Amino acid sequence: MADYVALFEEYLTKEKHAAANTLSSYLRDIRQYASYLDRFQIVSICDASRETICVFLDWLTGQGKSAATVSRCLASLKNFYGFLIIRGDVTQSPVHDI
Repeated sequence: MADYVALFEEYLTKEKHAAANTLSSYLRDIRQYASYLDRFQIVSICDASRETICVFLDWLTGQGKSAATVSRCLASLKNFYGFLIIRGDVTQSPVHDI
């Protein structure tokens, strides 16, 4: 999992030229998502489904996160899964229609 995060960071930095705040926010969101999956032993990142994402977003809300934070996290996940599609690690994004 850490490899995906490191590769995503490199992609955001070198390919997308993401601003420092964007980079920090996206990586924080993806690390939190990965930690959630590991903590609850749900699935691997590449095997996540739409339902996995929805349950995670609901969990964030239950943790007291604001609607803006949850929306930003969703944007982070969309970018992350888009990256995994480009790499060929997944064939379809579980967040494409959320």
